[in-house]
Amino acid sequence: MTVQKIARGPISLDLVDLENDSVVLVNERYSGNEQSLQNWSIHRQIDQQPEIVYQFPSEYSLKPRQTVRIFSKRGSQLTSSVSNGLVADKIDTWSIGQHMITRLIDDHNEEKAVLTQIFQ
Repeated sequence: MTVQKIARGPISLDLVDLENDSVVLVNERYSGNEQSLQNWSIHRQIDQQPEIVYQFPSEYSLKPRQTVRIFSKRGSQLTSSVSNGLVADKIDTWSIGQHMITRLIDDHNEEKAVLTQIFQ
């Protein structure tokens, strides 16, 4: 599998964990203020399937060097570490395919990070 990551700012898409059905974000800042994720969203496109969209809770923020794992409904049933992350109740699975693009969109509808995965 080929993986490409792009980040425009301190919040990056660290990985899409296919085994645990989760998406992992990290705040790359070493110090400073928390980054509010109010009105931010994750958009995931698998092959030609309809886009999967997750909207962050309105009061959610990431502290410097903090990581968060967003589990799908299926992923939350596979692990006992859900208390360390968020559960996307409306997303059955983050899904898998040949060509997968996951994007982080901020509150101004700007793309802040992209993670592309391609099975060859």
